[in-house]
Parts: sequence; structure tokens; C-alpha cells
Amino acid sequence: LPGTEPVGQTWQEHRAVLEARRPFRDFLIRRAGDDGEVYYVSVSGAPILDAQGAFCGYQGVARDVTLQRRGEEEVRRFRAAMDMSADAIYLVECAGMRFLDINEAACRTAGLERAAMLALGPHEVLGVPRAQLERTYEEVIASGDAGTRSEITRVGRKGRKRWFELHR
Repeated sequence: LPGTEPVGQTWQEHRAVLEARRPFRDFLIRRAGDDGEVYYVSVSGAPILDAQGAFCGYQGVARDVTLQRRGEEEVRRFRAAMDMSADAIYLVECAGMRFLDINEAACRTAGLERAAMLALGPHEVLGVPRAQLERTYEEVIASGDAGTRSEITRVGRKGRKRWFELHR
């Protein structure tokens, strides 16, 4: 297709699948539109055989996955920006009192791997009783866009007292 390019594999690799008459799933192609935007299409296909087993062509489905791909790219950029920050960032779902996401600085501060932190609740990582943390988050939500600022001290892994400024 003029103006399209595959994502994640080459045209030659895809052509080899077609020439072998094999089914394929989610072959991703991108194309720049007349408006300058990039569009993505995912194509899947299965060979069609006649009654004697001779190959007749392909039957398939193409899906526009542009919005999904753009969303994934936004998440990648957001993750990169979070991880570039020297500040510990914790994204918390208040209703379930769980982490939605954390950055590398938060992992270093807590001394835990990302997967281990995500498995814990914020009250467990931050050492604050859950009920108290829930009240704090309710206050933050009620405060609107300004949020709240506070300072706390914690004893670190090596027994040293550490000061933290929190902006919620």
C-alpha cells in the first residue's frame, strides 16, 4: 500500500507469511494522512482454501487502532516524564487505597522494587494508618486544584531521620 509502513516487522517478513499461506494476526501498519497525522491499522487474515484445498486468497479484518496507539504513546511519554523527576511521585486511587503508578524516585525512596510497591497499599509504603491517609486524601480532594502541602519526618532504612515535603 503506497505511503504505509509496517510497525514491528518488515514488509519482507510479512510477505513471507503470505507466501507460506499462513494466517496472521495484528499486522500493524502506519500511514501519514493528508492532514499530517499518523494513522494506525491492525490487520488480521486467514487463508481461504477451496474444496480441493487449493489456496484462493485471504479473508481478513482491518481495525483502525489509531486512538489506542496514541493513548499508548501518551502513557509512554507520561511514564518517561515521571521517571525523569527527582521527586518521588505516587499516583493513588483513593477509593481502593492502592497505587495506580509510581516513579523510579519513589522506588528509590522506599527502597523497594516497582512491582513490590505496586502490590502494597500507600498506607503500607508510607507508614501511615489507612484511615488517616483516607482522611488526608479526602481533604486534598476537597481543597481543589491547590492541593495541600506538608512536611513529615521518617526514619530511613539506616535509622537516620529524613525530612520530606509533600505536595498532594
